[in-house]
Amino acid sequence: MKSLLFAFLAAGLIGTAWAASLPDNIAQQEKENLQGQWKSVVTEGYGKDAPNEELKTIYLTFKGDQLFAKYGTKTAEATYKLILTEAGPSQIDFTVTKGPEAVVGKTLQGIYQLEGDTLRIMYRDPGLPRPDTFMEEDKPGVYMIFLKKEML
Repeated sequence: MKSLLFAFLAAGLIGTAWAASLPDNIAQQEKENLQGQWKSVVTEGYGKDAPNEELKTIYLTFKGDQLFAKYGTKTAEATYKLILTEAGPSQIDFTVTKGPEAVVGKTLQGIYQLEGDTLRIMYRDPGLPRPDTFMEEDKPGVYMIFLKKEML
């Protein structure tokens, strides 16, 4: 299940961005900053049953309103929604549209931090509440991925 959830995250995602308490131009800029290809540099919380080699080769590509994921020889797709906040980490929701059967049609709630060419995403299993902070990495069902933007 953990590797399936990771597959979902790595999958292509379609989405819309909207801001909670922040101007629309900031929300649009955040979405534009996500565009492009990102490569995982660190993953946490996936456990020993996760396919380690696949986790080392996760690529997320944000293109327009879509996110495409590739890990090893597998791919996935999902929709995403950004919820920008002034206090606390901004939020991201993924709804899997293609990928592992166990997560297709389900939404994973997460938080993210985007700083330059570094993106950190923490999310939980479908049906569980969104993480509140990045301090929850040792809890069961919580996953974190650090990504660096690829310069093409």
